[in-house]
Formats: sequence, structure tokens, C-alpha cells
Amino acid sequence: MKYVYPAIFRCAINEGKGGYYVEFPDLGVFTFGETLYEAIYMAEDLLALEFICHEDFRAGTLTDIKGNKIEDWNETILPPTPIKTLIADLDKYSSEEFIEDSTDAFVILIRADTEVHRLLWAQMSLLL
Repeated sequence: MKYVYPAIFRCAINEGKGGYYVEFPDLGVFTFGETLYEAIYMAEDLLALEFICHEDFRAGTLTDIKGNKIEDWNETILPPTPIKTLIADLDKYSSEEFIEDSTDAFVILIRADTEVHRLLWAQMSLLL
């Protein structure tokens, strides 16, 4: 399946770290990248992993690291918030854990294809 969700990117320079915090406000998940390229890559990977977990839960195949079936996954997925709504009120979608000033924030649509990610992860697992 293919999914597209908006992500809020915030420069972390204000904290002296550099890089970009990335937040998917509709999903409640976060990631980070030291460069914009890495932040976008990490956001795509996180979005794919989030939806792979939801797909597996619905199929009854979601397990923990020990192979135990997970029965209590929160399967509620909010529809994507329109970009115009996010841009108009970035402060509303700001997490207090991150930079409160949203003047350096911007929104990018992130796409994830769970079928492609499953194939890539299967190939990487063969190399390990």
C-alpha cells in the first residue's frame, strides 16, 4: 500500500545541535535527521514502518521481538490533515518536547510504500 502524510520539519539549530526534527502530527510519531536529506529519508522510513505495523496488526501477524503476537495495538489511524491547515496554525501542531517557535518550521508531504519497504527489509535481513 502507498500512504502520503504531511510532516512538520523544524530546524534544530536553535538548540545548538543542528539537523531537523520531523513530526507526523496525525500519527504522533517523530524522527530526526542531521541533514534535510537524512531527515526526509528517516521520515519515509518511519511512515512505512508505522503503516506496516498497522497492516500486520489488521492481518493478525504483528509480533514483538520475541515473536509473541501483539493483541493490544492502537489501530486508530487519523486521516491526513490538509497541508493548508497545518501551515496556517503550526503552533497548534507543535509538540512541547520540540522547539516551541515555529518560525523555522515547514511542511512536506512524505510518501511511503509498504510493499517496497517490506522487500528492502527482506533483502537487508539476508545480508545480516
